[in-house]
Amino acid sequence: MELDKFKPKARPEPQPFKRRLWVSVILTFFGPGLPLIYCGNLKAGILLEIGSMVSALLLVALYFISPTLIALFILVIIAIVIFIGILIFNVRYTRSTNDLKIPRFNKAWTWIIIVFVGLSAIQESASLLIKSYVCEAYHIPSTAMEKTLLVGDYILVDKSFGMNELHTGDLLIFKYPKDPSQNYIKRLIAKAGDRIKIEDKLVYLNGEKLDEPYAQHADSRTIPYYAGRDEWGMGIRDNMPEITIPEGALFVLGDNRDNSSDSRFWGFLDQDLVKGKARVIHFSWDSENNRVRWDRIGTRLDQPLKFDNQ
Repeated sequence: MELDKFKPKARPEPQPFKRRLWVSVILTFFGPGLPLIYCGNLKAGILLEIGSMVSALLLVALYFISPTLIALFILVIIAIVIFIGILIFNVRYTRSTNDLKIPRFNKAWTWIIIVFVGLSAIQESASLLIKSYVCEAYHIPSTAMEKTLLVGDYILVDKSFGMNELHTGDLLIFKYPKDPSQNYIKRLIAKAGDRIKIEDKLVYLNGEKLDEPYAQHADSRTIPYYAGRDEWGMGIRDNMPEITIPEGALFVLGDNRDNSSDSRFWGFLDQDLVKGKARVIHFSWDSENNRVRWDRIGTRLDQPLKFDNQ
């Protein structure tokens, strides 16, 4: 009898595993395909994860193509409907696996972690590529571009352009020449070969006065010119002799002309420092009144201006 305890014991048959609905609900928020893996369907779970990732990229691309408040509203509704649909599907699928008494998937949590970490890494890589070559979001922290851009505006910037596609009036994001770790946004006024002059706060491009409805002047003073042609600073804020933009350089100004650090103060902008062109305001928050500026969401910033003579 004592020898029986040394006999190998028969391995028990796998028992049905009851999946918890609340677990599937929580997993859906981390990844729409994770509940399927939890229920033992690894292949379908991975396919749903990939499909949801592609769908999210398509929705972002559609908004980038048509950046309006109505388009944003429609796309948000579509995203919510898709998520709710997936959530309902996952709950029903989880319940169906319990009804069928599907055996426990022993490596479910291992695969959930592997899929979640792996696809998160892919999403992060795709995000970095998109930010580097397609578009990126920026926040406006200062008043230098009022009233075109307000503090609290969040903008999407188009990075998929060539230097030959830059035009007078474009709003450019660039590395600040004095400190490349900082990003500035200013309006492009002149490119290489253009002649520019400022006379009593009015800007002249190639001999023609620019119609600048976006520009504002908060300072009633008009500072006379008192600096040399090659010097930058307050002496040319309101009056600057005509100069020609050198090769590979740009001349940029802030819309809030009397409160902007721009080419008048630090010189020409090297075109290699340009990171992108502002495309649309995708969100705006008024921190003083703690409210969303709904009227600014979807405002286009890349519309051609009537004075563009390029």
